[in-house]
Amino acid sequence: MREELIIRRVNNLVSEYTFDEPFSAYIKHYFRKYPVMGSRDRRETREWTYNLLRIGQNLKNYPLETRISVACFLEGNNSYPALEYLFKKYSKLDIGKINLSISEKLSIVKIIYPEFKTELIFQMQHLVSPLIEKEKLFLSILQKQKVWIRIRKNKISEVEAELKMLNISYEQHADPTILSFAPEVGLEKTKAWENGFFEIQDISSQMTKNFLMPNAGENWWDACAGSGGKSLLLIEEEPDITIFATDIRKNIVEKYRDRLTKSGFKTFKTRINDLSSSPLSTQLLFDGVIADVPCTGSGTWGRSPEWLQKDLSKEVSEYYVPLQRKIVCNCLLSLNKDKPLIYITCSIFSQENEENIRYFADNLPVKVENYAYIEGFGLGADTLFAARIIKKG
Repeated sequence: MREELIIRRVNNLVSEYTFDEPFSAYIKHYFRKYPVMGSRDRRETREWTYNLLRIGQNLKNYPLETRISVACFLEGNNSYPALEYLFKKYSKLDIGKINLSISEKLSIVKIIYPEFKTELIFQMQHLVSPLIEKEKLFLSILQKQKVWIRIRKNKISEVEAELKMLNISYEQHADPTILSFAPEVGLEKTKAWENGFFEIQDISSQMTKNFLMPNAGENWWDACAGSGGKSLLLIEEEPDITIFATDIRKNIVEKYRDRLTKSGFKTFKTRINDLSSSPLSTQLLFDGVIADVPCTGSGTWGRSPEWLQKDLSKEVSEYYVPLQRKIVCNCLLSLNKDKPLIYITCSIFSQENEENIRYFADNLPVKVENYAYIEGFGLGADTLFAARIIKKG
């Protein structure tokens, strides 16, 4: 039967995944190998697989079919024939209750399957910062993350007009430049996207702008620039600046250049640079540095739940923390005195965040101005950490 084939696909996808690439890319490659699959087959296979990944280590002693059933019950909100078959044959769950709230459905699951525990969703909870409300975090992983955009301030009406014309539903944020959408919405096909009227960027990432505070005429360094999201925030806050951007990956630097050029911003330069091995030339000095450092990404695992299956405890202490400290030390060498370094991670682990900030304050010529977690759980968004530290004069 078709439903049994979906179950076999889910099993293959989960059992054969090796973490060599993001699961989102891996599943696309899988679908390309089987072009005869229809859109419904791909949609339901993707949904069941991601749902299964989001329950983490729960019900490991149960059959795969039961685990998929529980995951789809908790994370779904619509009944359809394949789910009805799944629930009826492999679980004791009532498909008629799939529209209940997540808390109500969780109560039902815990009665039928008392081994299900929310703390097993996130196996590395011992690393999670005490500043994070763990129960809210775990429950947020069971909910699909939204797509967020940031509209250029003078393009709000044009973007909203096109979205309404295309019947693309969205939710308005308190800030009129921020909109959110259901997952997998096709925003890249809009003219507004092609014209650079908005950027696709998680709301928590957008909120890091509150730590930047650039001044006109300053020269900033985006040290781990990626494809340019933080640079674009910086420009929105103050367009009269220059930016020097570096990243270790050539293809990412090329994407950065394309993205900044598309925005219309011209006063930027780029370079491929590995801050894990050496600093920039000490002759280059900046008025501000953005260090969005490599990290576990644990604050984004609602979007990439494959990482809930892997224990990275050793990597945190032996790889990520030393790398983050090395990068910050090298960045400070190129920062003018009394100027800010903005430290950012998309991690919720205290070792990568507040413990690093304490290390910087105790061992480097800096003072910590402020730091905070930017919590996205409950909003359908990521959770980030940001700190503003000042190089002492």
